[in-house]
Amino acid sequence: VHLSSCPFVRLSVCPVVWISDCPVVHLSGCPGIWLSICPVVQISDCPSAQVPGCPGVQLSSCPSVRLSVCPMVQVSSCPSVWSSRYLVVLVSCCPSVQLSMYPIAHLSSCPDIRLSICPVVWASVCPSVCLSWC
Repeated sequence: VHLSSCPFVRLSVCPVVWISDCPVVHLSGCPGIWLSICPVVQISDCPSAQVPGCPGVQLSSCPSVRLSVCPMVQVSSCPSVWSSRYLVVLVSCCPSVQLSMYPIAHLSSCPDIRLSICPVVWASVCPSVCLSWC
């Protein structure tokens, strides 16, 4: 599933997460950013969830996990996205999307972030994450 209208983030699903027909889900735009969905979600069980704001895009994800991504979101225009050592990611230009990173997390140690709209869905940023565009 390619969400080319919602750039700057690339999602890669862990092998322990079941996805019925799509082993890779990613937002194209910034290949240096990878988020891995944690195994607490069995994605193959809920194949019909959609990403509102990205017409025609369907994620093999639970209906309770709804990412309201604006098609023209420009993460670089959201001043709260980046800090040099810690992250508190809030895509304020699309208020229904919020990625909250705990302030104790370090980029170099592959910090955990959470999709705050659904507490059971977790993702982790790999050490090679590139946030220079922020």
